[in-house]
Amino acid sequence: MGKPLVGGLVMEKKERTAPLSLFMECCFSPYIFDLIPAGSKGILEELKVLTGQSSLRKEQIACKLDLTISGGPRHALS
Repeated sequence: MGKPLVGGLVMEKKERTAPLSLFMECCFSPYIFDLIPAGSKGILEELKVLTGQSSLRKEQIACKLDLTISGGPRHALS
């Protein structure tokens, strides 16, 4: 939901951010159990923590997003 952006990019690329209404819908959905911020180390690092696979590499994951880019101080959710 949204793409990882840092600093001024959050305002410059608003079309890449998730609207608050979507975030709220996800928060109250009975089908979604967790919303996980991408964080400052990026999506790949969050995946490593979630899976317990510290050796996980971006080449092992099929994704169009840059998995290593910072999400800033928890601006983006994956």
